Amino acid sequence: GGYEPRGRGGGRGGRGGMGGSDRGGFNKFGGSGQIQLWQFLLELLSDSSNSSCITWEGTNGEFKMTDPDE
Repeated sequence: GGYEPRGRGGGRGGRGGMGGSDRGGFNKFGGSGQIQLWQFLLELLSDSSNSSCITWEGTNGEFKMTDPDE
């Protein structure tokens, strides 16, 4: 005995609590279910309901985080 596959704890863990990440919201950004940071930020900036924590600044594509803790 004594052999364990990579990492400790065997088969548990893996994706953690994000089980359904393959389907739903951000999947429009590609089949892998992964999302780039800029895509995530653009999504936040595109939705005006997020303006309390992130907003466009000026006209050069800059943005400002008004509430980084959000």
